[in-house]
Amino acid sequence: MTVDVRELLPLYVLGLLEPAETEVVEKAIRRDPALAAELRSYDAAASGLLSGLTPVAPPLSVRDRLLASITAGRFDRFAQRFGEIFDVAAERARTLFGMIDDPSTYDRVIPGAVLIHFEGGPAVAGADCGFIILPAGEKFPWHRHDGDERVLVIQGALIDYDGTVIPPGQEDHKGAGTEHEFSAAPGDDLIFCARVWGVRFDVEKPPGA
Repeated sequence: MTVDVRELLPLYVLGLLEPAETEVVEKAIRRDPALAAELRSYDAAASGLLSGLTPVAPPLSVRDRLLASITAGRFDRFAQRFGEIFDVAAERARTLFGMIDDPSTYDRVIPGAVLIHFEGGPAVAGADCGFIILPAGEKFPWHRHDGDERVLVIQGALIDYDGTVIPPGQEDHKGAGTEHEFSAAPGDDLIFCARVWGVRFDVEKPPGA
């Protein structure tokens, strides 16, 4: 099928042609002065349109969505299991992952740790749901679980008080009434998500624990 070179001129100006089509246009304008003049008119029109535009600063929500999408990609491989634990859809999981890089969501109730609270789905109503960020080498204090707890590590590694190491992608389960402390392994900061029905820090660590 023969292509009219004139139909390619606007696309050439916008840089949207394939290499073979670009070569066809450039050969044609070298042979035909009228065609070259027509191309210049398209080029001038495109330049005029661009010069008439006033730069507009994007709203902050665009930046937030971009950061969220970057973060979502970083933790996307955990989205399915995260959704099962917290009873949320995969898209909601990706949005929640975006909170990890948003300091405005941080709650520093526990010294040295960052807590990020969020609402889970209907199946986990009443549970405390959130992310915990613990710098590498830092310790999370002794505490008791009033109800069942489920943890999913998504970055770094968690070292439980009994020496158990939980790397990214693995889970930990603690039943009601259990107590422990843990630390973040050297390397990347520890980030994990937790679902627990009540947790208390007003408990003393048993001797020898």
